Amino acid sequence: MEESGIIGNVFWIEGNQMPMMLDENEPGEMGREGKNPIPRTIYIHALTPISKTQQGEDGLFSEVGTALLKEVQTDMEGKFKVGLPPGMYSLFTLEEKGLFANVFDRDNHINPVEVKKGKWAELDIVINYKAVY
Repeated sequence: MEESGIIGNVFWIEGNQMPMMLDENEPGEMGREGKNPIPRTIYIHALTPISKTQQGEDGLFSEVGTALLKEVQTDMEGKFKVGLPPGMYSLFTLEEKGLFANVFDRDNHINPVEVKKGKWAELDIVINYKAVY
């Protein structure tokens, strides 16, 4: 039985995410879409600093210069669970034009996740490269 790893969800956001007024007296959310679960392939790499990558189109990564350790497919609702030994990892989603990740730590490691012995790290990935804020 797997005793440690990463469990999470993948969501998609696109379009205008700015709050809008429905009329002059009421703030509203018209034109704003929420997070939608989406199926994706997730690449799990050894902890990756930005210096070990190449940028591609749309702010995506075209190359990742660290070891690809695992590949996992989410279910149709964007949920995933992958067993991993304790350690530090970087997660990317596979997109049509490259790999997506948008979270960085203070040392410029990309989408870092720490798996501790006997624990499940929880992670929500929000794919938002087509959103405007």
